[in-house]
Amino acid sequence: MPVLTPRLVVRDARAAQALYAQVFGGSVGPLLATPDGQVAHAEVTIGDVTFSLTEFDLAPVKEASSGILLHLECDDPDATAAALVEQGGEVLIPIADQFYGKREGRVRDPFGHAWILSREVEALSMEELERRTAAWGSEG
Repeated sequence: MPVLTPRLVVRDARAAQALYAQVFGGSVGPLLATPDGQVAHAEVTIGDVTFSLTEFDLAPVKEASSGILLHLECDDPDATAAALVEQGGEVLIPIADQFYGKREGRVRDPFGHAWILSREVEALSMEELERRTAAWGSEG
């Protein structure tokens, strides 16, 4: 089975590693830096998923989109979003109950990456999800 490991490019990998571990209830892993202190590789584990960080290449700026959405299922998306905002994040879509059975919203972290913070509140069959999606699409 191939393995896909997200690698986020950030401007301050040490700060990002600490923030992600704190806000998302994860743990920090190894951090490898060049002699001048630039972080080449740092790891964060959230649940069963490990991703890496680097300062190489161009990191997104806070005002711009990184072109990626990171979807994190968590026990309390409201508290997680509040913690991220407290650390300098910005709410993009407020956490709310959604028609598709999730309580979720989006927050951009201080490093420019957008996180969908989500929890299932209602298990839906595919038929019900299709019905609700069609009804939602006709509201506009």
